Amino acid sequence: MSLFNQEQIEFIKKNVDGNRNKELAQLINDRFSLSITSTQICQWKQTHGVKSKTSLYGWRKGKTGGQDFKIPSEPSHSKPVGSERVTKRGVTQIKVARGKWIDKHRYIWEQAHGPIPEKHTIIFMNDDKTDFRLDNLKCISRRELSYMNKQKYPYYDRESKEAAILLSKIGLKGSELTSDLDD
Repeated sequence: MSLFNQEQIEFIKKNVDGNRNKELAQLINDRFSLSITSTQICQWKQTHGVKSKTSLYGWRKGKTGGQDFKIPSEPSHSKPVGSERVTKRGVTQIKVARGKWIDKHRYIWEQAHGPIPEKHTIIFMNDDKTDFRLDNLKCISRRELSYMNKQKYPYYDRESKEAAILLSKIGLKGSELTSDLDD
């Protein structure tokens, strides 16, 4: 047995737009001398797939029926593209897209020189992670950096770091030559 007869269903469908469940229940009760609650209206609408297609008033003003709970495209606390943040290891990062952050020194170097070659990294020549001048950034291979760190070459300024990089290149080349002789 249905809660409403055909005449009442047609009335509901004609009056669903622009009326909340409570208002719609009142209209039906007045018109047909019933005692329908807003909860019954809500459940009946859900069961029969009846939805409002126009804007409603009050707290929903300007919202289309059924679209009040859209997930925002980006959280309200998120930072806009171009924002900066500092990681726990002290590296400054730039937001380049939604959910995508890259190290600022890599970004600056890529803007000036193009993509960083595979198996290479960008280092700070004066070890100051806040000095983003192009002449302070240098692209070296990860093997060179690894060799330099493994040998624990001492460097105190730009010149000594350049020397450590050159010594790493020499050491790696020497390793390659001796392995070629062994074969």
